[in-house]
Amino acid sequence: MMLHHQPGSQMLARKLANIGDLWAEDEAAIASLEMSLVNVAEGHVIAAEGSNPRHCCLIISGLACRYKILVDGKRQIMSFHTPGDFPDFYSLHVDVMDHSLAAAAPCQLGLVPHSTFRNWVRQHPHLANLLWRDTLIDGSMFREWIVNVGRRTGLRRISHLLCELAVRLESVGLVDQSRFSFPLTQSDLSDAVGLSVVHVNRVLQELKSQNIVLLQNREAIVLDWHKLRGIAQFDGSYLHLKDGGRSLRYFRLH
Repeated sequence: MMLHHQPGSQMLARKLANIGDLWAEDEAAIASLEMSLVNVAEGHVIAAEGSNPRHCCLIISGLACRYKILVDGKRQIMSFHTPGDFPDFYSLHVDVMDHSLAAAAPCQLGLVPHSTFRNWVRQHPHLANLLWRDTLIDGSMFREWIVNVGRRTGLRRISHLLCELAVRLESVGLVDQSRFSFPLTQSDLSDAVGLSVVHVNRVLQELKSQNIVLLQNREAIVLDWHKLRGIAQFDGSYLHLKDGGRSLRYFRLH
């Protein structure tokens, strides 16, 4: 583990610039946020339910997920977190984790001690407000996930999740020619959308056979964004991207 902040500050700046306006002095302020870089393997539990985190965790690369384990051992994934996210920012004010956070793929994390973070947000209230906005957007995504699992068909659930990840990753510059990293297994998808692995496999085969989405080599290739978005009935307004996401090139919302 080493003290460094360049990779983390770049990704955090990208994320915040997509949900609000960065002021001229914000770039230096973001670069001043010191964090320890650590690499974790896929499946590593970053923060366990019932634990008392003493730092906030910035996702610099990779993919993380929030989840709960039921008494029968079944897992429910409640959200995925992409680079630029602080999935446990709320731990500044809530002492005990009420769910677990784990790496869904190999991740590089930036760990910011709570004491450091508290001092930093006091010194930079505009950035603190952007992080608060990001936390509110998390709530918006949770509401959309409830609708997704509770009311959409299996095909629409998976299509909607693919749309969400595509837009979020493009917004931080991690999409290349409609292709993006997709390390999730069918078991991960099953736990995220509330379908059996068999049902998930059937949906993915349908999307492939219709030349809409191809999953291979831990990547997703969106072959027909218009059809995918139509199947999902995807309205990305709940992501609250600045300017309604008009800067998106591959996965347009309008």
